Amino acid sequence: MIVKEGRVVGYGRTQDGGRPHAERVAISMAGPEARGATAYVTLEPCNVESPRGCCAQALIDAGVSEVHVGQIDPNDHTNGSGVERLRAAGITVHTGLCRSEAEDVHKGFISRITQNRPFITLKIASSLDGKIAAKDGSSQWITGEQARAYAHGMRAGHDAILVGIGTALADDPLLITRVPGLTHKAVRVVLDTHLRIDTGSKLVQTAQDEPLWIIHAEDKDNKKQQLEAAGCMLISSEDMSVSSVVQALAVQGITRLLVEGGAGVHTSFVRSGLYDEIAWFRGDKILGEGLPVLGDLGIESIAEALMLERVESVVLGADTLDIFRKKG
Repeated sequence: MIVKEGRVVGYGRTQDGGRPHAERVAISMAGPEARGATAYVTLEPCNVESPRGCCAQALIDAGVSEVHVGQIDPNDHTNGSGVERLRAAGITVHTGLCRSEAEDVHKGFISRITQNRPFITLKIASSLDGKIAAKDGSSQWITGEQARAYAHGMRAGHDAILVGIGTALADDPLLITRVPGLTHKAVRVVLDTHLRIDTGSKLVQTAQDEPLWIIHAEDKDNKKQQLEAAGCMLISSEDMSVSSVVQALAVQGITRLLVEGGAGVHTSFVRSGLYDEIAWFRGDKILGEGLPVLGDLGIESIAEALMLERVESVVLGADTLDIFRKKG
């Protein structure tokens, strides 16, 4: 955001795909009024040379007189050098403004840079007694319309949505974001070791318009070629471990990953410890015998229980959503 004489003259966010950065969008909007103005940025302006130049230099060239930075960029290519460049040009720079909020905004980016993986949220929708499907396998709808609409809003805040092949085969989902007035195409990711996905599925049939990545370990019957012809991107993973999968997604630029299941996938992520939050939607139904949310985690006693911190709770009609953050 660029402010001059108490007026916002320019603002922006980093655009989908990562370019242009927020600073350039705001500078373009502000035009000549950027000269002598104050810029507020959540993340340190980049200092990475490119054909278009870096954002630190763009602010210098625009003539701003002061910059407030929420968080220093942990990327080795910047990591304080953007601030140094601004100060060397005579611009007053303050750091740490609303730092915790800035870190929350950029938690996916931070995770990708510092941990080589996206920020990972496990999204679970269950009955009150922790079942994701009834005894006969039926699961629509465990939660109500308001909760489902909220879940679509969550999808809009992530780069990618991941499911296992079991969910893809059983539910034939689209995994798109349905939010009125919003066009956001999160990457749909399917873990499919043996390429069992149906080429006639909704996922594959919409791959030309909605990005679909399939992570696999082997190619039977030359199916890879068929899927690529349909518009899918195939990513090979030798061991299909959670760590390999999330690192592969980070390499492709994914910073925020929403894992929607099923139970086997959620269990694998929890057992691996590779998750940051759990968004747990609970309906108002009790199913008794049915498919549980999680399988065996290797926990033998209360002393070994995983400890989570509830950071948010939302009532959604007859349902509730609890956001838990992993401790430690």
